[in-house]
Amino acid sequence: KDMEGIFSELPAVKKLEAHYSEYVSKKLHLRKLLEDKERNSALVVEGDEFIFDYSHQNITQETLPLFEELAKDAKLWDSINKMYNGEIMNISEKRAVFHMALRAKKGKVMKVAGKDVVPDVHKVLDKMKDFSAKVRSGEIRGFSGEKIDSILTLGIGGSYVGIEFVSEALQYYPECHEASKGYNLKYLANIDPVEFKRTTESIDFKKTMVVILSKTYGTPETNMNARTCKAWLFENYAKHLGKELDEETKAKIMKHHFVTASIVPHKAKDFGIEEDNVFLFWEWVGGRFSVCSSIGLLPLSLY
Repeated sequence: KDMEGIFSELPAVKKLEAHYSEYVSKKLHLRKLLEDKERNSALVVEGDEFIFDYSHQNITQETLPLFEELAKDAKLWDSINKMYNGEIMNISEKRAVFHMALRAKKGKVMKVAGKDVVPDVHKVLDKMKDFSAKVRSGEIRGFSGEKIDSILTLGIGGSYVGIEFVSEALQYYPECHEASKGYNLKYLANIDPVEFKRTTESIDFKKTMVVILSKTYGTPETNMNARTCKAWLFENYAKHLGKELDEETKAKIMKHHFVTASIVPHKAKDFGIEEDNVFLFWEWVGGRFSVCSSIGLLPLSLY
């Protein structure tokens, strides 16, 4: 049987279906449920500085224990333990799902295939911290000597959405709001000439850092936008300098204006990005969970 068929036969699923039928038959409206203070209090859970408020969902006090029973029937905790043990959980790609290690503190041991990955994580974190501090202080500048004030990110899906969500959320924190003053964070995801023109018209090429966010350099949209940005910089610098660019000058422009987050540094090198400007992450980081890797932290730290 397929997984959906197996799941539907779990005892807890049958209980939830019966519970739902009873709920529907009573025609309980959320407004009516919210009048029950005892229910509301029972459906608010606090832990680790988080508050989980389920009271505004169409559920009763009897619903959550049934979901807990479902988690046991489905062996959810077994799967969570396997994930934390670095076992292969992504069956289709045959790799571990270990993004939790991206948030591990120094000294904590978290292994994938027998290797502690935390030291590698912190090596990249330290490299990003050092690099972003140098860019923001003006120690690292654009090719013409201008201070970088615009971060142009090239990525799609998890290499775009998470970054935008986090940057928007952090704007409500005074320290972050103050730190981002004078900086622009722009995004290019899909291949859209109009969007490219509109985005690049609002920034100065001499003050722009292009951040390519690509796990394997296999995403057509990101690759196309990367090539377009490279051409944009070369063309504008050729006009600015009043001459055709030689290969040495192009290499220097790449050094001052292009960085990348990827697991394939050799492909970044093929594109023209030098090793110091490559910020690694790993196979076990899934796209939708990549915001805590260099995919998210590189552009956010620059901004």
